[in-house]
Amino acid sequence: MKRFLLATLVGLMIFTADARAAVDPRYKAEQSALIKCNQLWSAKLSVQRGDPYSLASKAQQLCAGQEAAYERAMRPILYYKEVADRHMRKIRAFQLKSNAAMIVKVRALMTKRKR
Repeated sequence: MKRFLLATLVGLMIFTADARAAVDPRYKAEQSALIKCNQLWSAKLSVQRGDPYSLASKAQQLCAGQEAAYERAMRPILYYKEVADRHMRKIRAFQLKSNAAMIVKVRALMTKRKR
């Protein structure tokens, strides 16, 4: 059940990203990084054993590294009118990371109940 929910979350995110990526190629590059990041979350949470909070912090570091690399590549070519749109994208990225953090918390609660 847990794997199904994780796969559904990633699938919905990919579908949403594809719709927006058809319009803006820069958005496609950023979203593909976020998709890879969230797929990494799903893979680590469904396959690995161990402390869910340490898994969460490791995956969060990887996501931050991907986001920073994209930011360095895109900052020189952003126009002033795109700053507000860029801010909204960062909010969306934070929401995706929050969703992944919620999955970690639910997993921790599930493992506590099994004991």
